[in-house]
Amino acid sequence: MSTLLNFVFVFLVCLCSYSEAIPALTEAQIEQVGKAMANMCISSSGVQRSLITKAMTGEIEDDRKLKCFFGCIMEAVQVTKNGKMQPEVLKRRANAMLPKTMREMILPTIDSCSHIENEDKCELAYSIVKCHFSVNGKNPFFFNF
Repeated sequence: MSTLLNFVFVFLVCLCSYSEAIPALTEAQIEQVGKAMANMCISSSGVQRSLITKAMTGEIEDDRKLKCFFGCIMEAVQVTKNGKMQPEVLKRRANAMLPKTMREMILPTIDSCSHIENEDKCELAYSIVKCHFSVNGKNPFFFNF
């Protein structure tokens, strides 16, 4: 993993750990970090970018590498833990860190999808992404390629 990706990963972990002390980030900042994280997760999962591009529009294929890409992203930002979403932690972070437009998109997903459980992190993330699209139909990752 490159030095830049290591830095981005450490930055995200720190950001998630101390979110209460950080004011809302801008959409540009979130997109920049999201792209770097996506590149890291593409590398670790081996997914084809074309599958991610399709998934961002709601066309989510049943592909193991795509599922593990989602799992990598969600694990990196601590959306999931021990086979479950962490709704209270996620709500707190969303309210502290996300701009209003992003917060309004993601909070209904947290409420509607927090019941999903699966010990397989790839399957769990895939189910959460599918649930997100059924709730509001918008790209849940805050970045595009």
